[in-house]
Amino acid sequence: MILPALASNLNPRPIHQFGFRLLFALFTLWIAPALAQEPELTDAQVLQMTKYNSIQWQEGPVKVQIGNMGELQLPAGYRYAGGTGAQTLLELYGNPPNPRILGAVVPSAEDADWTLIFQFDDVGYVKDEDKDSIDAAEILSSFQAGLPEMNRVRREMGADECSGISWMEQPFYDSQTNNLTWAINLAFSDGSSVNYDIRMLGRKGVMEATLLGDPATYTKSLPQVKELLSAYAFTSGNKYTEWTQGDKVAAYGLTGLVAGGGLALAAKSGLLAKFGLLLAKGGKAIILAIVVVVGFVFNFVRKLFGGNNESSPQ
Repeated sequence: MILPALASNLNPRPIHQFGFRLLFALFTLWIAPALAQEPELTDAQVLQMTKYNSIQWQEGPVKVQIGNMGELQLPAGYRYAGGTGAQTLLELYGNPPNPRILGAVVPSAEDADWTLIFQFDDVGYVKDEDKDSIDAAEILSSFQAGLPEMNRVRREMGADECSGISWMEQPFYDSQTNNLTWAINLAFSDGSSVNYDIRMLGRKGVMEATLLGDPATYTKSLPQVKELLSAYAFTSGNKYTEWTQGDKVAAYGLTGLVAGGGLALAAKSGLLAKFGLLLAKGGKAIILAIVVVVGFVFNFVRKLFGGNNESSPQ
């Protein structure tokens, strides 16, 4: 039986794509020239910029190490931050430290606003004996039953509530690659968010890769992400097929991975906190628009369109 309580920590909402493009356009047309005239930054803003600039990015094409468990042949057009850099990136997103985070991939293209997060769960060898009996309807029911508790947490965070959960893609297990995939659609008052999850089974645990974005991002980026992950491999000695008697075995199977994995990037982590996806566009001038002049931007937009809402932007 799947515990409904597990569904209390589903992912928070990413920033709307229109908001990103509007901010970037305003920055380019009106704000960038002003910033060139030696803007005065607060100590906090300087600290954020310093942290961001400290991230060591590896530009493709290059083979990158994901912890000591896996490696990825990163093609041109993408950049990768290892454990330390990914941790810094997530802290800028508003996350608490998470030792399980091993890396992050972001695309270099201006119109590709998504982030792929890698983390490893050392639960042990996950048996796939239930590969033909994963009950997607039951799992979804447990997620939906947990909505009230999830929204209680989101209200405490000051985030808008989730009004519905559905499958974008039902769980699918590939016996050849030992990869388990699924996608969840989360509905909100002004749109929806999609989390595409891939669990790559290994000898000692599971490498988790999660694509973060909205439905439009998901549809456009999924082929790129699948191609990226086809170039992932566990290092020697850590492959699923290298399990031997005496190795640690996980306490649950594939159904347990989906039931818990759909919640892996919990609301309490703030992974998709406001401006999160904007910060993911590493090295772009847009980060200045966020850190330096975000207050000006929203005041400007409010005046431009005659709005009177004086609340802080979310």
